[in-house]
Amino acid sequence: MQERTEIIDKLFRYVRGELSETERKQVEKRLASDTELTELLALITDLHQQRQTTSWDELYKPAHKLLQRLLQDTRKNTSEDEPVHGITIFDSNLLPQPEEIRPAIMNSRRLKYSVGDWQLTVTIYPSSPDSCELIGQLEGYQESAPLIVKLISKRMKSVIRANEFHIFRFDRAPLVPFTLQFESGGQVLAIVDIGL
Repeated sequence: MQERTEIIDKLFRYVRGELSETERKQVEKRLASDTELTELLALITDLHQQRQTTSWDELYKPAHKLLQRLLQDTRKNTSEDEPVHGITIFDSNLLPQPEEIRPAIMNSRRLKYSVGDWQLTVTIYPSSPDSCELIGQLEGYQESAPLIVKLISKRMKSVIRANEFHIFRFDRAPLVPFTLQFESGGQVLAIVDIGL
């Protein structure tokens, strides 16, 4: 945990140009071999460019939470023989909203996951006190066989077929952690754990 905190601190200082030449080279060397860290750097860089109304103190904890989730998700990919597990790369609930952006009437949540060579984007809209509507798209999927998406939780299991653009929609998803399982041709392609 201490090492993670130190590397996040260095990434913030790297983006702001506050590292010594030696520290900068060490960070760049680590970035060259760590794609998850590179994705986190991209997020921090974007936030730095939009920081006119947001202080770094507001971004520090969300960046730590996102990195922690990213590392937890990465650890799930342990074997080449198992389906790929999705890795959280964006969660709208973690980042402060810029002041000039007016909040939506309905509180939605947007999540992005890296799933092997694909990217999953999920938007969640509350529909009742204990359920939500879920709309998602698996980008980069190019197989000819239909994409089947299963939503699995302790309370329910629901199965749908994605459309030709690999977009899918569940009218009612539970507001508890659940799993999306992607299948094609009877084979499990990927698993994404979604914690709400």
